[in-house]
Amino acid sequence: MKLRFLFVGRTRSSYLAEGVKDYLGRLRAYLPAEEVIVRGAKARDDRAAEVRAQDTARLLGRLAPGEAFVHLDPEGREMTSLELADWLRGRMEDGTKQAAFGLGGPLGLDEGAARRADLRLCLSRLTLTHEMSRLVLLEQVYRALRLNSGHPYHK
Repeated sequence: MKLRFLFVGRTRSSYLAEGVKDYLGRLRAYLPAEEVIVRGAKARDDRAAEVRAQDTARLLGRLAPGEAFVHLDPEGREMTSLELADWLRGRMEDGTKQAAFGLGGPLGLDEGAARRADLRLCLSRLTLTHEMSRLVLLEQVYRALRLNSGHPYHK
């Protein structure tokens, strides 16, 4: 299975960008993985709904037909690392060829992303920046792949 990480906008913080690059490299030891940067609309609170709609349309437009889609959503399902590992293993066992994890910009995505999602995933009940969420997501997917390959990384 191939993993794709669809992120609205670039990671501007250099230390987070380095972490994203590091974890993408680690992931590739287990599965093909790529970061896809989706151009985001200029984040403006006075146009939040419009910005979310534009970002959602651009992000969903990058999905391949039949690709499993995980929408990172603060209203989504919270999972333990072991549960995420089980979910990924299930996709591999059912023959899913490609899975994409989609994360919006500072204003998030609209309900169109939630409707398309195979899984709505909440990384934390804490508020994280969208850039920090990228690194947390990549680390957790790496942890899941390590668990699935028999390594006790979760301890």
